[in-house]
Amino acid sequence: MDLKENRITVRELLATAAAREVLRRELPDIYGSPLLRMAQNMTLEQVLHLAQGRIPAEKVRRVLEELRRL
Repeated sequence: MDLKENRITVRELLATAAAREVLRRELPDIYGSPLLRMAQNMTLEQVLHLAQGRIPAEKVRRVLEELRRL
């Protein structure tokens, strides 16, 4: 999947079933949160900035790699 240098929006990610599955599996607390719906117009870059210190860097790296492989 083209993450557009992390400028893809959350809405665009959620439009892809495989990406939704990766997020659901790897980040279940966030996936089930109303915050995800509220962040749909945010870019992945913006979300990653907000997630710093809240989600381990290794997990973020792994999720990004899985998304890129889609």
